[in-house]
Amino acid sequence: IRARFVTTIRIINPAQVIKYFLHRKWCHKCKKLVEREVPGALPNARFGLNIMLLVMYLHLALRVPGAKICEYFRTIHDIKMSKGEIPHILTQLTREYGDYYAHLERLVRAARVKYTDSTSWRIKGKNYTAWVFIAAGIVLYKISKSTSHKMPLHVLGKAIKGMTLVVDRHSAYRTLARKAGYILQLCWSHILEDSRELKHAFGAEGKYVHENLKRIFALAKSLNHQATPEQVDQLKGEILQLTYKHYKHTTVRRFVNNLAHRDLEDLFRFTTDSSIDPTNNISERELRHLVMIRRISHGSRSRRGANVTAQLTSIIQTLRLRKQNVLQGLQKIFTEFQTTE
Repeated sequence: IRARFVTTIRIINPAQVIKYFLHRKWCHKCKKLVEREVPGALPNARFGLNIMLLVMYLHLALRVPGAKICEYFRTIHDIKMSKGEIPHILTQLTREYGDYYAHLERLVRAARVKYTDSTSWRIKGKNYTAWVFIAAGIVLYKISKSTSHKMPLHVLGKAIKGMTLVVDRHSAYRTLARKAGYILQLCWSHILEDSRELKHAFGAEGKYVHENLKRIFALAKSLNHQATPEQVDQLKGEILQLTYKHYKHTTVRRFVNNLAHRDLEDLFRFTTDSSIDPTNNISERELRHLVMIRRISHGSRSRRGANVTAQLTSIIQTLRLRKQNVLQGLQKIFTEFQTTE
């Protein structure tokens, strides 16, 4: 006799339709009819909360198009759902999770070290910008018209002493640091990628800069966030030494001079602080999810639709970053914030 375990499911799992009889009474204070809330359902919603959360998960977490979501529910659960109901469901959920999204905003603003990046977005065929802000295990998306420092300043607010932004070399972040008092740590992945392009475009000069920057970064990482002031000065000196070479190509010379004179103080903050990462890779990874949604949907049809995508995707990616089950996490958040209200 041997034991064998087989995992199986019911491939066709029809949905249940529950009929509630609701007693209503007239409230003399509110001057309206009041009734008991239906468990597991939002006001004026045709579907139960579990179905709505599953729609949200399929559309924004797994990036399933609306037509295929409708086919899934028709095939598996015998539910007739139109494509037009999906945006309505997501809008309802955005209202319900609005307080939690505002809670995430406050946590990001209070964090000492934050990571941010941006990419393009389209609304009704016009160019917008999608931003991601990451701090303390939270992923926060925003979509705005502006590509300047105004959106990061609106989200992050004025800096408290010691607050650090890990960013690429976009000029908007330098403006933000100057106006709001943030300390910057420039992303070494972007710096090395830019120098690699110089290597391919300008031959020996570009290769000299790239190889030396790789060596300097490896030396900085080997200090394991425990560098002394003297070691930091030595690293800065290595960058300055790159400017002593005569470069024939203006692009190479400008790149080196910018590192040595404009960006020098923001290159090696990670060497003395273990909570600061030398790269902005986490922002790149989390932004990629939004990029994939953009490629499938070609952006949003309205500002409200863009805000719905940003807010609900923020909650989903935060749960993923924390390695939590997304559907269970969404149910838990809904229950907790409904209770606090």
